[in-house]
Amino acid sequence: MSADRTLPRRPLREWLSSALIALALLFLLLWLATLFRGFATNLYTEVLVPKDSYTSHQRAIAASRGRLWFAYVRAEVIEQSAPHAKKTRFWYSILPRDDEVSRYNGPGWLAWLGIDWKWKDTSSVGAQGHYVYQELFFCVPYWLLITLTGGIGWWIGRGPRLVRRRINRGLCVACGYDVRATPDRCPECGHVPVGARDAAPANASS
Repeated sequence: MSADRTLPRRPLREWLSSALIALALLFLLLWLATLFRGFATNLYTEVLVPKDSYTSHQRAIAASRGRLWFAYVRAEVIEQSAPHAKKTRFWYSILPRDDEVSRYNGPGWLAWLGIDWKWKDTSSVGAQGHYVYQELFFCVPYWLLITLTGGIGWWIGRGPRLVRRRINRGLCVACGYDVRATPDRCPECGHVPVGARDAAPANASS
């Protein structure tokens, strides 16, 4: 096989491009799934107090109504929870199709696009110790995730894919001219393939 027809190894940009495009397809499937039914996954941290265990942390990811939702809630008195053992519990649930969409504190025009969030921190120090209460809610529409991951994936991989496609077709990687008859140099733009440039000094020395 001629120097210009040798396929280069896939660069990191091309692998990253493929990963982002695959992620965009995954977001598309999840988006379509939420048109019929939503789902939620929760990760709880329980403080194992004898006869009175309670949840100190809750983390959740949900897909519903064409959006991806994130939630984090923490409520504990640090001095009371620190001495006790902790247990992590996972929970998965199906959300009804007509589940009401929550409205948070983001600007109205962003909420109309499907982007919304809420942050609250009312931590304080009292007689019982350091009371921590924090909550974070954030949602983003799947169409935006699909556009970003798919668009960025296509953009960073278009160069390597173009080079690979031109090599497969016997074209100049620089200008796209047919170089099957002159593989060592493009008669149109004068481009010399890397393999041909490397071979030239060796031929001259021999």
